Amino acid sequence: MKKLFLFLLIPFFSFAQVIIDQSVKEAGPYKVGDTITIEYRVEPGNLDLNYFWLRYVYHNNALEMIPNSTVFSQGNSTQVGYYHWNNYNFYQNPNIGVGELLKQYQSGGWGYSTDTNWNVGQLTIQRTDASISGLIASQKYKLKDFTNFDDMHKLSFAYATTRNNSAIQSIGSRVLFLDLNNVSRLVSSVKFKVAYPAGYDITKHTIQIMETNDQGVVDWTTNPQPVAVGPLDSSGEFLTDKVKKNKKYQVMVNPAWGQNVPSNIITVTDAYKAFKALTDRGINNTDAQFQTLLESRIANVTQDQNFDSQDAYYIFATVMGVDLSSVAGLLLPTTDMTKPTKFLSGFTIGFASQTGPTYITPVEDAEVYNLSYAWAGDLDFSHSSPLETTTAKTATAKSENTSISTSIVNGKVIVTVGLSVNGLAGSEYKIGYDDSKLTFDNVTFDTGNAVSNFSTHKDNIITFGS
Repeated sequence: MKKLFLFLLIPFFSFAQVIIDQSVKEAGPYKVGDTITIEYRVEPGNLDLNYFWLRYVYHNNALEMIPNSTVFSQGNSTQVGYYHWNNYNFYQNPNIGVGELLKQYQSGGWGYSTDTNWNVGQLTIQRTDASISGLIASQKYKLKDFTNFDDMHKLSFAYATTRNNSAIQSIGSRVLFLDLNNVSRLVSSVKFKVAYPAGYDITKHTIQIMETNDQGVVDWTTNPQPVAVGPLDSSGEFLTDKVKKNKKYQVMVNPAWGQNVPSNIITVTDAYKAFKALTDRGINNTDAQFQTLLESRIANVTQDQNFDSQDAYYIFATVMGVDLSSVAGLLLPTTDMTKPTKFLSGFTIGFASQTGPTYITPVEDAEVYNLSYAWAGDLDFSHSSPLETTTAKTATAKSENTSISTSIVNGKVIVTVGLSVNGLAGSEYKIGYDDSKLTFDNVTFDTGNAVSNFSTHKDNIITFGS
């Protein structure tokens, strides 16, 4: 014969214990800007409570209390009081359990410290006609745009007395901490990831976010200020929560203002690509100049709308060291920060064919956008985001082994550079020297009559190639 034993386990609270609980009246989900009602309830057990006192704290970045929203609910034979202090937080006595609210009260020396993130509230009620029991008070709070609603409202400590002076053993709670885990924010946490070539210092660039007007564009005539602007980290990323959901913004990748741009963006490869695009257009001169619209846009380094021989000349002249500082409207990269520079950016997908500004409209709590950029004249994309190209017209920078030797002849340091490669369209070298010990004399080429050569000298850097 089998015996069946049934055990019913229930939470045990002494009848000399008072229980105070808190809850949110409204069911979720919630969104930022919603108003919630926090209700406070007392279970007196077999005690005849005539006085009850409670302190709590709430996070003022998550909750904004609605003024004059405290409503007491113990009838007309009561005296009630509500008190409030801004910018304080309660730190419990570490030797007392966090849920022992009466002992925290009785310990004295209440642990309040200044804290701009927290506010303190106090509820007090005295009743003459019956025991204090059930719903004692409610308050309304507005949900603010915050990232964490865990433990946003905490019971700190409490005190109570009885009509017949019966001993109260303890005051506890089943819900010491209130949290909401399904609050939809008004703003979106947006991350931008910018593609860049290996070895490039992407931290010199910034992300700039501009708010659009009712027509969905940025009105630059009003001198608008960025919603957010910040430098990219070493991974090419920038994170911000300054944008609102369902709002349209224009986004740009920019060179960081006040920092000199790299001086070697335009090289012999770029000059060769520009010249080839201008001259190698097939028997009927109708072949496309470039594979992508983006290449055509960055090849146009003047303020007109078309790539032509003038643009190719300025790119070549830059490599040859020609002084172009007096050329009006030139948009090539320059270390002169007072000069305009063409710098394009857009979504990585579709960047090669993009023509207009880049807009985002965040709708989720967290979103990621992949962006690319390109310098004017950087046709080999050595300093720009990588661009996929597939046509035979593409010229690619290539590394080859070079022989370099030095000797001293008649008191001069002679540096000899040798390169023997078939099918190479162009080459470029940069050699630096200690100008406190040496002075530059000249560059002599031995490349034959069918090759164009160039050399420039600036400060202590000699740039040359063929």
